[in-house]
Amino acid sequence: MAKVSVDDFVSALKDWTVVDVMNAIKAIEQEFGVTAAAPVAVAAAPAGGGAAAPAPEAEQTEFQVVLTGPGDAKIGVIKVVREITGLGLKEARDLVDQVWLEQHYIPRVAKRGAEIIQARGASSAASAANAAIQHMRDWVMGTPADDWTSMAVPSDGSYGIAEGLIYSFPVTTKEGDYTIVPGLAIVISRSAFEKIPLSAAEQQAYMDRELAQMREWLETAKKEEGKGLTVKRLEGALLRAEERLKAKLDSAKDPGITFEATGIDYLFIDEAHGYKNLRTPSNIPDAAIDGSMRASDLDMKISYLAGRNGRRVVTFATATPIANSITEAYVMQHYLRPD
Repeated sequence: MAKVSVDDFVSALKDWTVVDVMNAIKAIEQEFGVTAAAPVAVAAAPAGGGAAAPAPEAEQTEFQVVLTGPGDAKIGVIKVVREITGLGLKEARDLVDQVWLEQHYIPRVAKRGAEIIQARGASSAASAANAAIQHMRDWVMGTPADDWTSMAVPSDGSYGIAEGLIYSFPVTTKEGDYTIVPGLAIVISRSAFEKIPLSAAEQQAYMDRELAQMREWLETAKKEEGKGLTVKRLEGALLRAEERLKAKLDSAKDPGITFEATGIDYLFIDEAHGYKNLRTPSNIPDAAIDGSMRASDLDMKISYLAGRNGRRVVTFATATPIANSITEAYVMQHYLRPD
């Protein structure tokens, strides 16, 4: 076995984590029967029987770590928490989120009124009182014929919200009574749309369908002679898809509200050309697309709506023509007419 120089050993340590170093120290102590304590200088007793030197302080081996909040480096904090505690990714993330909730978010909300007074020089109480007055006026006097207001009322099942659940709905009011407005369109930005995920179960079902289709293509390609390149490409695409599935499901967390809970049953997508990069395996040179998370997110939601409500669940709008690519034409047709 080649001898490892001190420089090589120090260089290797640069890639180690704190936990790796601690484990190595313990292994060395057990292997050679030594203690990795810092050297302590011991003075000789003075001649003539003077007082003996004080005993060295015991080495501290346990430490109390106080997590005050992730700041702007949440990912790094989660990584360190996992190394110190041995927790899984979800447990470590939940711990960091709980600290942020209890030590930053709740105190900030509690002091929100004082911050507004400091920033504006006046209380927001008058604004809140005015909103309450307008709300009561709409309730008692009724909403205008062409208008509606928002009220937290028991759900009747509208918009996919479970019946009986208190939820904020668009309503019209008349003579002290209210009626939930059905089928109201919701306009949201692309980024907000992407932040409303499907539930983990629906994502798993979508990914399973995609992987099953790719495996079917792979088996068909293997049965055909002279198609070695197709098999290799499909095997690579299948492997990447499985890795993406594992990463996506491992990173899943409680979103607070899922796409299913919004009650959305039809999509009207503006600037639809922004979703052209849907993962598309192909044996045609330069036709295959690895895909983007944005496009996959839309495809999942369209697939969910089609399975629940039928085939016609989306309309696309764009002023950008399809480029000279058969794959882009295929992707758009896949969204609109997957059959």
